[in-house]
Amino acid sequence: MNIEKNVIKTRGYSALHCHSMYSIRDGICKPQQLVARAIELGYNALCISEHNFLGSSYKFYKECKK
Repeated sequence: MNIEKNVIKTRGYSALHCHSMYSIRDGICKPQQLVARAIELGYNALCISEHNFLGSSYKFYKECKK
């Protein structure tokens, strides 16, 4: 599957409701995977909104600073 054909133009779009694997029963991706996919899709920003947990914040921050 060619990803370029399936990607919606995301310029100016920011996902504000994402969960990583740290939100039990609600997310399956590592924070690093979410950042990589956001970059691949051309997002300008990304927000991780975990359920009752901030443990992914540091990993998310480090990945975004790369």
